[in-house]
Amino acid sequence: MTTPQNDAPHWFIKVKDTVYGPYNEERLRTFAHEGRMSARSLISTQKEGEFQSASEDPVLAEFLNQPAPRTDPANTSGNAPGKSCRFVVYAQISEHSRSTFMESLSSFGVAIEAMPDVWLLSAHASAAALRNAMSQVLGAEDLLFIADASQGSSAWFNVGQDADNRIRQFWQDSE
Repeated sequence: MTTPQNDAPHWFIKVKDTVYGPYNEERLRTFAHEGRMSARSLISTQKEGEFQSASEDPVLAEFLNQPAPRTDPANTSGNAPGKSCRFVVYAQISEHSRSTFMESLSSFGVAIEAMPDVWLLSAHASAAALRNAMSQVLGAEDLLFIADASQGSSAWFNVGQDADNRIRQFWQDSE
């Protein structure tokens, strides 16, 4: 899709039944780097167009199909060595993603399901490292929010533009 202002391509992202965008390539690269967009995210060049996996778009596939840097969960917290962080993890996930999600979450440390869709996790990791790892096993329709109760921070995936803006504003106002 081209816009009257310029010829740069723009994409729309579909999360559940809501379409967000348009976003330019730079913004989508940022989303991918933050773990908020994956090769399985649903995208289109037209708001009302047919949506497909981002990995099927030649421009996006160029950076989405690159292997993600491997992170060692034991070295990603930013805390003093040996100190665990406590996380509250909220995820709306499909049954298809559930077992892989649980496996990945448990690989970081002790995790318990406190109530439906909410887990408590003790791990030597940052919220961003958790989000990046977890977003690799989640589907395009799955939602993820992680609050680091130890550090007063959070990370998220697929929550939509409105929630994204509210969360960012909350943390900026809290500083």
